[in-house]
Amino acid sequence: MATILILLALCGGLYGQRVTPEQQLKAETALMAKRMNRNVEPCENFTAFAAGNIGLASTRAVNIIESAKVLSRVHFPTQASSLKTVKDVYKACKADNSTLIPPLFNTTEIKNVTDELAKYAATSGADLTSFIKVYGNVLRVLFNYGHDYFSEKLFLSGIRLPSVIAKGNLTIPKENECKTLAGVALCANLTKTVFGIDGCTNATIYIPKNAAERKNYSTALVQFLKNNVTAQNLTSCEEYIWKVYPIYYKKLLIDFYFPSERSLKRFHDKILAYATGFNIGIKEFVSFAELSNSTVDEINKRTKTVLFHFLSHPVFDDTEFAKSFGTLNSTEPYYNRHINNIKPLLEWNLKKNLTRFATFSLEEHNHVVFEADRTEIHFGWPALSYPNFYEGLPTQLVFPNFVVPFKTLLANEITYAAFVKWVGINEAVTQIPAPFGPELNHEHLYFIKLAQLIAENNDNGVEDVWNIIRCFPAFSDTFKCTHGNDFHYDRRDCQGKSESLFPSYEIA
Repeated sequence: MATILILLALCGGLYGQRVTPEQQLKAETALMAKRMNRNVEPCENFTAFAAGNIGLASTRAVNIIESAKVLSRVHFPTQASSLKTVKDVYKACKADNSTLIPPLFNTTEIKNVTDELAKYAATSGADLTSFIKVYGNVLRVLFNYGHDYFSEKLFLSGIRLPSVIAKGNLTIPKENECKTLAGVALCANLTKTVFGIDGCTNATIYIPKNAAERKNYSTALVQFLKNNVTAQNLTSCEEYIWKVYPIYYKKLLIDFYFPSERSLKRFHDKILAYATGFNIGIKEFVSFAELSNSTVDEINKRTKTVLFHFLSHPVFDDTEFAKSFGTLNSTEPYYNRHINNIKPLLEWNLKKNLTRFATFSLEEHNHVVFEADRTEIHFGWPALSYPNFYEGLPTQLVFPNFVVPFKTLLANEITYAAFVKWVGINEAVTQIPAPFGPELNHEHLYFIKLAQLIAENNDNGVEDVWNIIRCFPAFSDTFKCTHGNDFHYDRRDCQGKSESLFPSYEIA
């Protein structure tokens, strides 16, 4: 998402006008070329070759802040008043940030729930009813003051609360479900406290199952709240927009690239077509590959997960959005936001019986779980999500996005096979404009884009690119890596690597 607006900064002439698919592609390829280090031999160190100029530490936060800097320069010919407000707030903040950068949180409310939880943590943890009441208020505050912000903070803080998800199993154990421990009625009230939604009796919310776990869990939450909430200082207008307006920021991106006066059907059709090609590739791979039954089951489950991620998030034009959810109120930073803006999105999904909302241990964020053909989404799910590709990109720059959530060799093998098949059947290869010459074809660019996505979104970029590419014959063939090169495929070294499938899926 954040990268998209950065692309505009590379093409100053784009401000104030519609961005065509051709301009999108030109900006994207310019950014790709800037991130490469062509002085490195790709077969010796492909990560450095493909992504050596963006660094291998996560740059997500930097990209978001940099993207926010162009908010005041991006022009929307037809804007809802709420969208103008974000830009107006940014402009006013730049003019006088002393009055327009308020405290990020209502510190009195945060202190109250922290003190309440600390009192419980000082007990034995035996009183389950009291825990549920206190825990509900804590979750309400975390959700109310920014589910995007807190899920990211919990993840980056390094604090590891008790895990409720066994490795390879993304379901909450029955003994940890609120309904099992406390009954449906009490947990329906808990759901109402957290989300502000009536009638969500099928919510699955994690509760530590015994007194010792509840005491330890409460202690860890108190420490997190004290360390990460009470001392938040906003130092710039860009940071203000980034932290206070995450959900509107996504809406801005959607409206810019897919404005209401142009049909979204073309966009939906393209996403569906790519996802269908991905799904077909997986089915064909499973049909001939010698895989264990457990691996096949895992493939089917993960396929459903990734297709859900790309297809099910609601994307509406302004009129359709307003019919179901009302006008976005971007003038209130976080306070009661889930009641006024996000709550209708959750209710819409609930009424259509599409989702159940669940909480896992708080360090696990944005997980999607499938159980009995029902979808569960943890409370930190950003209700509006922008797919990591857009209209102007050709297939070779789109398909790598399907690999990134998994970051495993088999995910790459499956996706690459689907990519090659899709290109061969459905479209001529799109000619990539300069600075890429004929020496880099669509298959080269697939791997370059993949390495850049991984390096941008993950701290372990070197290791993950190595794991995905090192034992993949198609990469070695594409770049003509020979024996002795670090990235040359060696069958003996790679025996059995393909069974390592999707060890931990996380929508980041």
